[in-house]
Amino acid sequence: MNKNYSNWNEIIDDEQESIWKKIGMVLFMILFVVIIWFCISVAGAYEEHRLCMNGATEYCIPEDFK
Repeated sequence: MNKNYSNWNEIIDDEQESIWKKIGMVLFMILFVVIIWFCISVAGAYEEHRLCMNGATEYCIPEDFK
């Protein structure tokens, strides 16, 4: 099973990626996007909360103060 490779491109081209590696890469990218979106959502909600508590009433929900 010893193959003589003349350069790195032959080694890389010879390796076969399995379907599970591709599925894992896609799932990882989706998870990464979801985590970034969640962080941005939490930061936006915190910013609106901070503005409301500091007197910027256009960001407040009136039902929260009843």
